Amino acid sequence: MAKSVDRTKVTSMVNIDIAGYGDTIMSRPTTGAGTAPLHQALAHVCAARDYACLRLAGGFTLAILRTIHTPADTADKLTADGMTLIYN
Repeated sequence: MAKSVDRTKVTSMVNIDIAGYGDTIMSRPTTGAGTAPLHQALAHVCAARDYACLRLAGGFTLAILRTIHTPADTADKLTADGMTLIYN
């Protein structure tokens, strides 16, 4: 069962449950102290693996982020490239 999180104590997070949908790593800019290492690590991974790296502006949500964990979250959303990334 999910637990409630005190959002004032969260400085950043990584969500990896959109596996199988493309090769873009998405992050949202954060204002919390100490988040620079996370953003530097994401930039490093994007550059090293030649992934697209997308920083979402506050209030902007991609369609796939409105789809996951809903009845519309079905296998037809998966891509061959995304599935290959999961297994490599």
